[in-house]
Amino acid sequence: MKPSRFTTFWSWLTRRLSKGRLGERAAAYYLIDQGYSILERNWTCPIGEIDIVAREGDVLCIVEVKRRLSARKGRPEEALTDRKHRKLEQLAAIYLQRHPHPGGRVRLDFVAVDDTKKKREIRLYRGV
Repeated sequence: MKPSRFTTFWSWLTRRLSKGRLGERAAAYYLIDQGYSILERNWTCPIGEIDIVAREGDVLCIVEVKRRLSARKGRPEEALTDRKHRKLEQLAAIYLQRHPHPGGRVRLDFVAVDDTKKKREIRLYRGV
């Protein structure tokens, strides 16, 4: 019996989401190793999702994670476009409305999870 289009789509979506979640999990462990405290993962609101909300000292960090399994789509860093940056700023503003941060300092960080080579590389960019 041939699988339906829905079944095929659902299995594709499940694989895609699980690959992204694996990258976010690797990024979260890396951030913890770097001294961050993870506050939330996959925080959502009507306009989108923040991959990781963390704290480094007194700074609240909104963290975008991008993982690449092959070089076909370029390096993970190339996925952080101006449009994505503006979206992260909007998401951060909504997050802060719902979860006030008394320290006041907020920063956008980016974690690139590069699985295109035999050995995983994780790169952290603070204050993007």
